Amino acid sequence: MAAKYKEYTVKELKKALQNLKSKMGDLSEIKYVSRTLRDRLRNNSNDANDLNDSESFNHNKYLERSFLGYVKNIINRKDAVLPSFNMTDCLSYFSKSLAKINPNKLFVIPSWIPKLSDPAVQFNLDPPTYQQITNVIRKMKSSGSPCPLDQLSIISFKHCPYLRTYLTELIHDIWLSGTVPTEWKRACTILIHKKGNNNDPSNFTP
Repeated sequence: MAAKYKEYTVKELKKALQNLKSKMGDLSEIKYVSRTLRDRLRNNSNDANDLNDSESFNHNKYLERSFLGYVKNIINRKDAVLPSFNMTDCLSYFSKSLAKINPNKLFVIPSWIPKLSDPAVQFNLDPPTYQQITNVIRKMKSSGSPCPLDQLSIISFKHCPYLRTYLTELIHDIWLSGTVPTEWKRACTILIHKKGNNNDPSNFTP
């Protein structure tokens, strides 16, 4: 049995365990595969911690490959480190570094690309109804963090129809006015510490 599952990856072990359970396979084999999978996942977790402590670990590549995996395996496994530099240094550094990625800032569509045709079906431009807003709110995850700017959790909107009513009226007024409030255009960027000295902006990623 050990030789059979020796070269299996974590994904293959999960699939094998699922097949064994669905087909009412041998109990001893189910226990063996389950224990092997558990040990393999534990080892992967320890490897992630070791990599995180290593100076050679490339945080940027991990972020590009899997943002959610980075949050789960790296950020949630250690205490957050806050930056010690001021807002001016932070703005100056990230303005320059982000400008290098796209120095023109605006992408000019080449003239040889054909223009999009007018829509064949008329859009419904009416403001969303209370029920439509409620459906969107119910689909949102309760575990999501509240906005750092207003600290309003989605849970309160899920359980309080009065709040949803006020929100619907607010959206209706803004929709019909045709102007987005200035407060809605604001965003909050949180810096995530990667490694090294917390006084260096390059050791953080927004």
